[in-house]
Amino acid sequence: TSSPDYHVNNLCSPVLFQEALQYIPSNAIVIELAPHCLLLTILKRSLNTDCIHLNLMKRGTHDHITYFYSNLGKLYNEGVNLNIMSNYSPVQYPVPVNVPFISPLIAAQWDHSQQWKIPTFEMFTQSLGSTQQTKHEIDLNDGSEYSFIIGHQIDGRCLFPATGYLILVWKTFAKLYNYEDYHQMSVLFEQIRIHRATICSLTNQIIFYVNILPINGTFEIIENNTIIVTGRISLSEQLTMQKFHKQIKLNNIEKNLQTNEIYRDFNLRGYEYSGLFRGINQIDINEIYGELKWNNEWISYLDTMLQVHLITSQGLQLPTRIDSLRIDPKHHLESISSLTSTCSVYVDYWNSLCFSGGIELFGLHCTGTSKKNKQQNTILESYLFVPFDNINIINELETCLYLILENTLTTTTTTTLSLCQIGNEKLSEEIFNFYSQQPSIKSLDYTLITSLSIDEINKKINLIENLSLTTTTVDLVIVNKIETNTYDWEKLFSICKLNGFILFSSDINIPKEQLQINNFIKIVTRKNYQLWKKLSNENLTDIIVNIDNKNFQWIEQIKTLLLNSSSQRIWLISNQIDNGIIGFFNCLRREPGGQSLRCIHIQDSEYILNENILNILKTRDLAVNIYQNGVWGSYIHQHLQTSKDSAWTETDNAHVNVLNRGDLSSLTWLQSPIITTNNINDPNSDTCTVHYASLNFRDIMLATGKLSSEAIPGYLKMQGGLLGLAFSGLDSSG
Repeated sequence: TSSPDYHVNNLCSPVLFQEALQYIPSNAIVIELAPHCLLLTILKRSLNTDCIHLNLMKRGTHDHITYFYSNLGKLYNEGVNLNIMSNYSPVQYPVPVNVPFISPLIAAQWDHSQQWKIPTFEMFTQSLGSTQQTKHEIDLNDGSEYSFIIGHQIDGRCLFPATGYLILVWKTFAKLYNYEDYHQMSVLFEQIRIHRATICSLTNQIIFYVNILPINGTFEIIENNTIIVTGRISLSEQLTMQKFHKQIKLNNIEKNLQTNEIYRDFNLRGYEYSGLFRGINQIDINEIYGELKWNNEWISYLDTMLQVHLITSQGLQLPTRIDSLRIDPKHHLESISSLTSTCSVYVDYWNSLCFSGGIELFGLHCTGTSKKNKQQNTILESYLFVPFDNINIINELETCLYLILENTLTTTTTTTLSLCQIGNEKLSEEIFNFYSQQPSIKSLDYTLITSLSIDEINKKINLIENLSLTTTTVDLVIVNKIETNTYDWEKLFSICKLNGFILFSSDINIPKEQLQINNFIKIVTRKNYQLWKKLSNENLTDIIVNIDNKNFQWIEQIKTLLLNSSSQRIWLISNQIDNGIIGFFNCLRREPGGQSLRCIHIQDSEYILNENILNILKTRDLAVNIYQNGVWGSYIHQHLQTSKDSAWTETDNAHVNVLNRGDLSSLTWLQSPIITTNNINDPNSDTCTVHYASLNFRDIMLATGKLSSEAIPGYLKMQGGLLGLAFSGLDSSG
């Protein structure tokens, strides 16, 4: 019972416990003086992660004295210098004669059931004499225990999973307690810190040394004489998180993300998971809960729980800290569905919690990292309309070659282009270089029939002396400077594929009658070249689809037609200038069945496409047909002729930045957008003239790539000018 005065005092004098906790500094040791550690959960959630919480009493403990002294020992391990003698009565000197000896007491209570390493001089000289140490050899070759880890690819590199470190510690900890199988013991990981990542390869074996201090469970993992992971492990009590589990029913949810959709997004961000690490079965995008696949591998399953945390994040991030991870193997195996081998997962972002079966994850912290720079040569091109018949085109050969490319590689699976050149003119080098720079061409099969010596020809071009030696058909035949009277045109026409092309130079007496007999039609006319196409004998059905910006019923029509596109050609026709049919068509061409699509874009509202013109376009059967300025043509990429001096300009507004993140030699002055007070939304902003600017530690981290620019607030508004923001100068008023 309690008096009314007691309750009145409690109501009138509230204890501001949460506010008081804010004054506890980081890296502090908090001691709870209470009959039981009631505030453990509140303190862990409210205090800084660097704080250490200890309690001196605990309900249910059989030996309170031992529990009290064990926590005093933890205080000593944390650096607190305790005066233990104050717990005992003062010693009276001289010691009486009847005081018993201490040695019998020590010998009687000494525990010999556990084996301890005895430090020797050699151990200290080899820096191996600290704790209970276990050696783990990681081999990723087929058939090895850890071969599945090769599927943990991050930004093109195989990184050892963060959860893999914890499993190694778990195995070592089980040996200390004489468990035959580590799956039989429940464990609690705390204060996990991952100091650096470990890159794996099939050729080199990785050796990890796991050290655990038995007195308090502090562990460290060493690789190549460097500490890479630290933390604390202990035996876990019964899970307290089961009451937080939700009854997950994903069957009736409309906004689920399936496995392929989830890992497509991961792949775009740099997470190139494969194999067992594609373990997310489905996820609800409104409330982050779903299903994870269980494949009898703890490393991959725990890693998929980390992946669920990363679904809503942006960019490339790696786990660097975990506050606690509790694992109950028995309860987890009971939670797995026997029919689907899946287990539910739920994420509470507000409290930084993640639950799945018998696993409780709390306080996952990730650090953003920059993706690996892929050095590629920059190709500058212009996108221009080029008529099919025009003798005044500047890059006449390039326009012909691009038209061939546009009408040959029609799908994402077609990546090989085959060519055969006949003649002695050194045209092969120019054509070879053009097609070698095209990203859509993965393989180029170039055959040259010539009498030139091998030293004068690119070594990547196949050389033969006679056309009769050619047995395969090719996509493009190039003819220049040959004796037409003595040449076997029938053999030349036969090596050209159906829907293939023949490119003639102007100094050739082109056999037009023979071309027409062999079912060829002229496509392009230039001053020095003519391009002919070999028509196909396929009997295809032509279907017209009119593209309209106001009525989008044609979208469903195209979807239906693409399902049965093998025996038909689908002509997309538009007479609206700004409806974006060209970009839409280029995307559809890369979809399954896209090779049957053709595009007709009329950029003249007064032009009427009659039946005769349409039949001519159907006969030529080109992918893109554009009517502009009274002529038919296509949009073509052309190389821009640039010089080194054209890359530089004189400006009053510039900033310095690295062109390649992490490469300090690429620091370059770049032209900044002209900013005036008129186009700044914030009325308090002003334009300043910089007189002095300094480089601080953050600038160094950004330039070397150790700090991602995405981590800087407002980096999008800065448009890349993040270096040297600490400056002095004058504003607009002087």
